[in-house]
Amino acid sequence: MRKIAMILCLFMMTAGFSGCIGNDAEISTGGGDPIVPGELPDDWPTYSVPSVNDLPTCDSTTLGRLYYVESPPQFQVCKSSGWALLDLSQLSVLANSFPSMTLMSSYSDSVNDNDGTWSSNVELEIIAFDVDGHISSLGVDLDLDGTVDVDLSSTLGLGTSTANPAHLSVTFSMPYEQSLFVTKEVAYSPLCLLRVYNVYALMLGDDDGGITTELVTKQLGISSNPNDVLLGSYFGMVSGFNSYGVLDTLQMSAVDRAWLDGSDPSSTCPHLPEFSITDHVDSLTSSTGDNLVRIEITAANDIASIMSSGVSFSPHISEPASCSSSVTFDGADENNPQIGDAWIISEHTGVSSPECAPSSPSTVVVQYGGIGMGYYFMAYQEVVVN
Repeated sequence: MRKIAMILCLFMMTAGFSGCIGNDAEISTGGGDPIVPGELPDDWPTYSVPSVNDLPTCDSTTLGRLYYVESPPQFQVCKSSGWALLDLSQLSVLANSFPSMTLMSSYSDSVNDNDGTWSSNVELEIIAFDVDGHISSLGVDLDLDGTVDVDLSSTLGLGTSTANPAHLSVTFSMPYEQSLFVTKEVAYSPLCLLRVYNVYALMLGDDDGGITTELVTKQLGISSNPNDVLLGSYFGMVSGFNSYGVLDTLQMSAVDRAWLDGSDPSSTCPHLPEFSITDHVDSLTSSTGDNLVRIEITAANDIASIMSSGVSFSPHISEPASCSSSVTFDGADENNPQIGDAWIISEHTGVSSPECAPSSPSTVVVQYGGIGMGYYFMAYQEVVVN
């Protein structure tokens, strides 16, 4: 309270100067005695009225004055817009030492929401401390708009009995499409990648109203288990081939996509070829050698210059893993493919396994993209062959 009183005194001392800043006129007390800047006169003007109804007219003669109102107890200040109540609750925040925290550990798992979106299951270990009180709240700002989206206070039971410092273990779900930040990666020439991060803010509050915000950044994870990994992302990076439709899942912006696939004229990335990957028009039979999938070039773009760097676009079936297939190029020159050219994936002649010679509708996974460039640029798409 002593700190608050000092702040109020300083405020009242400076209120009288509000109409004099930038003016060369001499400053004087109510009795006409000159005031030397930096000195506090014995009769510095203070103002007090019994009630709000007793306040004088707020005009040019009272502009900047601070009045104490006895009943109900409050302070009113004359502003250009009229009399305004001075919110003293904010003064306690000014005198408050804000809480602090440190992130001890963090862990996250990719979770398929089964509605076309993915999220991250986040687990955090936090040490929090308030030097002049106790921790009263903890929340997560998912979209970085300065407000709490996930309030963890009641779950943690924060209050006067909370240990200080406090060890807080929290879990929450974070939608990928709401909390993404990307950086451009050009070190894997000749193609480009986007490095994808989750970004959110922890908001820690104390009993005096102080809030400390800490930004947390974590690169998208990867797992060998396809049930808990965001397919199409490799060690937190995605390519322009949109493997498994990952760019759609993450709701990647059109600007980032255009840089990534080189369709933006200002992008330094090569303009990637575009493909249609469809079930072959031929029907399945009980014999081997059926045509299964057609991968056609719908836009060649910079395919020639990319291939000259050692990249191959010859696709194959990656799942079922035991499926033996053959690939035939349908075009004039496989070393110089053009729009309309295609690769045909067929059952390998002589294979009798039902997995490799389906006679009824079956799902296969086609691997395409930058073959020979490593898993960062290999892309995958599911196709139902019929």
